[in-house]
This record gives sequence, structure tokens and C-alpha cells, in this order.
Amino acid sequence: MPIANEFAPDVVLVSSGFDAVEGHQPPLGGYKLTAKCFGYLTKQLMGLAGGRLVLALEGGHDLTAICDASEACVSALLGIELDPLPEDVLQQRPNPNAIHSMEKVLEVQSECKTSVCMSRDRQAAGSGQTSSSIRLLRDTHCQSPN
Repeated sequence: MPIANEFAPDVVLVSSGFDAVEGHQPPLGGYKLTAKCFGYLTKQLMGLAGGRLVLALEGGHDLTAICDASEACVSALLGIELDPLPEDVLQQRPNPNAIHSMEKVLEVQSECKTSVCMSRDRQAAGSGQTSSSIRLLRDTHCQSPN
């Protein structure tokens, strides 16, 4: 959100296809976000542009998933208190495709905005897997990612 806050939009437009919600299988989706998560994302976006937010449903392939995610978003827009996300959901590892997408976005944005820094750390010795830790800073002392 730091980049969006820096940009200071007058209005936020969201094309809501909900392909990432549970129910959409790879390669269409496969991210398995809960519908509740979309409510929380909507609530975050409402903090921009004085709350001027437009969500446009642009399609989808699983009617139940679309309905559940849409309901969560509308509830957030109406100011209905959202149920907390379960701790096990908060502790899940991000989807590798989502990490890759965020790294690409941060790489591009770091060339334009001073609030983005990215660092890569190695997981525990012997695993050989790369873990990404992404830092969003509100200052101008960021360096480009290596």
C-alpha cells in the first residue's frame, strides 16, 4: 500500500474476476485465496482515494466462488465488520506464483518509487530453496534490488 498511498489516487478502479479465489483451479487460478481475504483486500483499498472505490465484476468461472468473494467485498464496502482470518490461514506460505508476481512488480516499481525495497534471503541451511522477504519502506533510502 505504500506505493498506492504515494500515488494518492482520486479514485480506485478494480477489475474483480476473482480467479485467485478458492474454487478456480490452475492454470486459471490455483492461488486458493479465501473469499474472506477479498473482503480484507477491499477494506484495505477503501483507505485510498477517500474511500472512492469501484469494484467491477469482470467475469469468472466458478459461480459459488464468485458469489462468496463478491459477498465479502460488498460486506466490506458496507462497513460490516469482517470475521477475523483464522491463525492457520495467516501462517500459510504464499503461493510460489504469487511470490514471483510480487517480486516482478516490486522490481519494476522500485525503479520508479523510493518506498520499495526488496531483499532475498536463503532459508535454513540445506533446503536450497530461496525465500523472499519483501520490505516496503516509507523513506527515500532504498537501494535497487540485486
